[in-house]
Amino acid sequence: MKQIKTDGDLVRVARQIDRHLDAIRSLVQDLEVAEHPQAREFIKGLDQNGLTAFAWAEHIVHHALLYPERWETGRYGIRRKGKSR
Repeated sequence: MKQIKTDGDLVRVARQIDRHLDAIRSLVQDLEVAEHPQAREFIKGLDQNGLTAFAWAEHIVHHALLYPERWETGRYGIRRKGKSR
C-alpha cells in the first residue's frame, strides 16, 4: 500500500481515480450501443447504485488539500500554481 502523506500524493491519487473513471465511462458508452437485450437494464442498475454518477476527482481533491492556495484547478485538471503542463 502506498503512503499518502503530502498534497502532491493526494493529487496523484485523484488523477489515478479520474483515469479509471474515464475507462468506466468508455465502457458505459459501449453498453449504450450494445445489442444485448439487457444492456440498458444493466446501465439502469449501475445508475441506481451510483456508479455512473461520476465525480471529477481532480476538482474535488482541491477541497481536501492541506495547502489549497498552492494549487489551481481548471479545464486542465489540477496543478501547482506556477507550473504548466
